[in-house]
Order: sequence, then C-alpha cells, then structure tokens
Amino acid sequence: MLRLPGRTPQKEGARLQRLRLYPGFTRSILLAAGLAATSPVFGQSARGYPVKPIHVVSGFPPGGVNDSVARMVSTKLAENLSTAVVVDNRPGAAGTLAAAMVAKAEPNGYTLLVYSSGFAINAAIQETLPYDPRKDFVGVAQIGPNTQALIVAPSLGVKSVAELVALAKAQPGKIVLGSSGAGSGSHLIGETVRLLAGISVVHVGFKGNADLMLQIAGGRVHYGISALGPAMPLVKDGKLTVLAVTSPQRSPLMPDVPALTESLPGFRYRGGFGLLAPARTPRNVVNLLNREVGRILEQPDVRERLVNMGVVPAPASAEQFDTWVREEIEYFSKVVRDIGMRKP
Repeated sequence: MLRLPGRTPQKEGARLQRLRLYPGFTRSILLAAGLAATSPVFGQSARGYPVKPIHVVSGFPPGGVNDSVARMVSTKLAENLSTAVVVDNRPGAAGTLAAAMVAKAEPNGYTLLVYSSGFAINAAIQETLPYDPRKDFVGVAQIGPNTQALIVAPSLGVKSVAELVALAKAQPGKIVLGSSGAGSGSHLIGETVRLLAGISVVHVGFKGNADLMLQIAGGRVHYGISALGPAMPLVKDGKLTVLAVTSPQRSPLMPDVPALTESLPGFRYRGGFGLLAPARTPRNVVNLLNREVGRILEQPDVRERLVNMGVVPAPASAEQFDTWVREEIEYFSKVVRDIGMRKP
C-alpha cells in the first residue's frame, strides 16, 4: 500500500479517529478552503489589496475641476498604493453613464466613481435612473466642498449682492441669469439666490462653465454662478467681478469677498467632491482607500492645489461621507421642488 512520507499505520489510524470524532470541524475546514478558492472577497483578503490597476471613473470630459481633482488624487493614490490608478473619463447624460457603469461594476475596490454635485442633482431631478443613488453605492472618501462664485461683468456697474438685487428689483424680468446649463449646479444655486432675494430674472443656460464665463465677461449675460477656481484668471484680468462666494466662510482665494450668507441670510449650499464605490465593496478595502485619501489631503502641495481650484480639503470617514451624499440629495431635491422642476 502506498503511504505518504512520515505517516506510519499508527499515526494514520489516530488521524482518522480524530476526524470521526469531530466531523463538523472537518466540514468547516473544507468549506473555508472552498470559499477561499472561489470567492473574490476571500481571495482578495488573502492576497491583499490592491493587486491590479484601480479605475477612477469620471462622468465629465478631460479638463475642468472635476477632472483635475480626479487626476490629482489618482496620481497620489497610485504613489501611496504602488499600483496604477487610471482616470477613466465617461462623459454623457450629465454623469449618469459613468454612475451606471460603476454601480454595475464588481464590488471589489477596483472601480470607483468621482462624486460631484451632479450625482445628487441627477437623483433630485430625474424620477428614473439606471441605478439607485442611495442603495447602489457606498461612500469611500470625501475630498471637500467646491466653492462657487456669484460673478458679474465689471461693465454692469454693481459692486455687491445688495446692488445686484436692487438692480433686478428695479427692472423685473429684464436681468439675465446665466448658468452652465438647465439643471446644473450653477442653475440651481442661481435659482436659490433668486428665491431668497425675491427677484424676477430670466434664466439662460449655456454649454458648460467656460461658455458661461465668456458670456458674462462679454456683457451678453448680466450675472451667473461659476466655480470659483476656473473664474480666477478672468477675475485677475479684470474681465469678471466676484460679488460673493457660496462657502459658509470667505474663500482663502478672495478673503475680501463676502460669503453669500452675509448678504442673504438663510442661504445654504452643499456641493463638493469625493469617491464612491459599488455597494457591497469590502469594508477593509473602503477603509484602506479612505485612510489613503485622508493622508493625501494632508499633503501641503495637494492642499494648495485644491484651494487654488476653489476646493476646500476636508477629509472625513467613509460613514460621514455617506451622510454627506444623502444630505446633498435631500438639499437639491428641496431646491428643485421649490423652483417647480419636480413635483413634491
């Protein structure tokens, strides 16, 4: 009879006796071995994470704040994790194509979504989406709020929010509010300002933030809401004037410019960037990514670059970011109801 090396008949008999005495233990060992061989979560935990490139999906084309934030964080994440981190731009349908792609991806930490306010706005405006924004994703890491600015052309002759409101009240229905598109963040913020100020204006949407700024600088639109970072070059060139910023406190980029809350009590804006993953992504992977993004946001060069984009670095736990996303969906849902874009 063929025997394994080192096994005598006496030892083999003793081993078989132990197996007969503890059959449940034997089944548990075999089951664990089978799961480790077939389950991606068990296998991943055993091998460690990451072991292959991570894809960070952005719902917007290259360029702009969304893409710049994604690339900066991805570059640093690749350095920290010693693996490739690829930014995958999937523009289309106001970001819903990218979100749907990530929602359907394997929940293993290798496909992430760049979160921006567009995610919450889509959830607030659209009755049906190819995913459930509240159930199909899990918060990974918060990057920070994105500061918006109320901008006008210097030729308009107004120096403050109060003066703009007075001008609009003196000419009801004749002042034009520009935005980067109907249903965009700049549109909804502009409508919030309109409601709080009690003014009647005409809204015109354009093809993105860059087009909006050019229209205002050219005097074809009276005022609008733009991301602060991209507006700064035109502000420095004297082609745009910033009357106020949307952040609760004044921006370090323009400390002499008031926050909108100083002129319009009750104004509140939520909006920012972060990373989401498909629901059921292993918690150990989420925690690892959250920790690494937090470390990245503490780096002085990263903080400086984000501030120059108008983004306030604000690391938070994955659970806190989950709450942030849900609160932002509720915030924009109230705004779209207030302006009649969606029935209560």
